[in-house]
Amino acid sequence: MDNQYTQAQFDSALLNLLLKEKRNGSYSTEVIAKDLHDIVVSDISYNGMPMACNSMWKLHTLIGGKVIYSSPSKQSPKIEIEYHFE
Repeated sequence: MDNQYTQAQFDSALLNLLLKEKRNGSYSTEVIAKDLHDIVVSDISYNGMPMACNSMWKLHTLIGGKVIYSSPSKQSPKIEIEYHFE
């Protein structure tokens, strides 16, 4: 079965994750690319990691946050960014 995922699905999943944390009273949350990938992708053979990382970097550009871990390529399952809520 060939699953097709879109960048919009990753963007939406990341925003929903942050909104959930904010509604629960958090002032910030840390997101790891592999965890975001696993939220969206149900087929473990599908490599959507570039889209997961792109969503995280895009949101970091828009709202900022603290980069806890990055790689030279900025495309790693270990990318970790802490997003802060206002």
